[in-house]
Amino acid sequence: MCPVSEETLKPGKAAAFRDYNGVRYYFCCADCTGAFDKNPSAFAAKVKPGPAKAHKL
Repeated sequence: MCPVSEETLKPGKAAAFRDYNGVRYYFCCADCTGAFDKNPSAFAAKVKPGPAKAHKL
């Protein structure tokens, strides 16, 4: 989910990403990264962490 527009993103289709406090956030467009950069803590608080991906051992 884009933390700015709250648009659901398809895997591998994010237009951009930012790392903030050890977490990677994905965005639907470059405009949303600009908004995130101005106040990352406000947008990061809106995102709920999802389940971890399973990996074969």
